[in-house]
Amino acid sequence: MFGLVAVLCACAASTPAPIPAPVGAAPSEKAASPASATTAAATETAHQHHEMAGMPPITIPAGVLYTEADVRFMQGMIAHHAQAVHMTRLASAAGASARVLRLAQKIDLSQAGEIVLMQ
Repeated sequence: MFGLVAVLCACAASTPAPIPAPVGAAPSEKAASPASATTAAATETAHQHHEMAGMPPITIPAGVLYTEADVRFMQGMIAHHAQAVHMTRLASAAGASARVLRLAQKIDLSQAGEIVLMQ
């Protein structure tokens, strides 16, 4: 987990890649072409319909070593780990063996701890 944090910090220093022009657009057409406007509108629509679009806006303080993408990634990982915790808690209701229940408990504890770290 700490390796992931180091990777996120290293990635935060890079600048995001620019959005490429639509296929077939000449360099001078990038800013003014209808295709560019359509692409920008499509990108905005895609963002609004993204599964995390309901999340509150993210404010990144000046001088930090992470980006909005890093925060969104961690939010997704928190949800992913929470799903694992939910599944482990289904084991006893499903009549799992004692061995599987012990494994489920270990997974529950480790994932819950990682959720706290990521928050």
